[in-house]
Amino acid sequence: MTRSDSRQPLLLDFPFHNIRNITSPEDAAAGRKIYVGTAPAPSVLDLPNDENVRDYIPDAGGRKRHTLTSVHRAMFDTLRSDASSFAVKNGGVVIVAREVEIDESKRKAKLLSPSLINGAQTQGVLQEFYDDLPAEQEPPSVSIKFEIVVTNDDTFIGEVSIARNSQNNVDPLSIAGKKGVLDDLKASMLAANPSWKIRLNETDGGEGFIDTQKLLQVTMALIPPSLWPIEKDQDNPNKVFTYSMRAKCLKDFQNLFNVAHTVGQKDHQKAKEVYDFVIEMAPNAWAIYKRWKSHQGFIGTFIQQGVVRDGNKIVDVADGIIFPILAALSVFVERTSSGWALVPPALWEEKDGIFLPLKEVLKSDSVKGNPWNLGKHRDSWTMLFNQTRNHKRLVEKFAKANA
Repeated sequence: MTRSDSRQPLLLDFPFHNIRNITSPEDAAAGRKIYVGTAPAPSVLDLPNDENVRDYIPDAGGRKRHTLTSVHRAMFDTLRSDASSFAVKNGGVVIVAREVEIDESKRKAKLLSPSLINGAQTQGVLQEFYDDLPAEQEPPSVSIKFEIVVTNDDTFIGEVSIARNSQNNVDPLSIAGKKGVLDDLKASMLAANPSWKIRLNETDGGEGFIDTQKLLQVTMALIPPSLWPIEKDQDNPNKVFTYSMRAKCLKDFQNLFNVAHTVGQKDHQKAKEVYDFVIEMAPNAWAIYKRWKSHQGFIGTFIQQGVVRDGNKIVDVADGIIFPILAALSVFVERTSSGWALVPPALWEEKDGIFLPLKEVLKSDSVKGNPWNLGKHRDSWTMLFNQTRNHKRLVEKFAKANA
């Protein structure tokens, strides 16, 4: 993966205590250099982290210090009680830069377009530590270890960022976003609605961001039977995982991306068809999901659990109810002149085709009115799916007989 960089080049001064060139023969052959050393901790505060797979987590999406992990607390404890040992106890930071100019006499390096690729958590803790110091207090002497990777290879930078962060349980979403797996999905959603921004990493959040994994769950629930990857299940696809297994939906999408973008690989064409469907259908799928989340058709159904009302208005419907409905509606998804869309056939009515059988399913012994049970039981999904599938078959049979 390569990317075009439209940012203005940044030339940043980086004071250090000492620095050493440890470039290996393999690094030199690849056209990169590696430097290590120690620096005053404030040297890292102004470094951007746009090449990193994640930002400083406690600040992301409006989250503050109440989300600190034990690692963050340990760093704060060291800074407050034994600042002189911080460089020994902390793993330091990894910096990437396009060029480096070193002035040993001034103990300063000039970094061209630098970025942290590992150490955003350390940088964030240090920033908070210095910000919280009383104005009249002299800051303690704190040093930090650093490594600088000098390269212009964007793909390599991404790979190193992922590798260096993998020790810290980086959210799979962040890795997918960094690898470009979500770029097409992002573009599709923004083209449909400029305000539909999807999360590309674990620190995207707050108002205005769409939950990317939920989007994939919703869209996969709407994959039509004819496109279902497991051919033996096309007559009744098992989509229960789309409700209960967020991680699997993201992993399956990553696999689709990889196979769809590898010509000659087994199942390439099938994977490409399903991948293209997910990309094209995602905006429609999200609109359909949002409609069912507050579908006023639930008025008068007397369904209590999982349906939140505000007076006579439906304001929220549980996903355990919605996902089996989406899977049932997938039989009506077809390609139109303007792309994939949900196209119910003639004489279709949601009242008879969805709400009446839904009430019966909720009464069953296995569900007992509980949306969570509904979402987990494949038999319940099958009952709803049979309603839509049989209606479509009758319409097609009638049309054929009168052709």
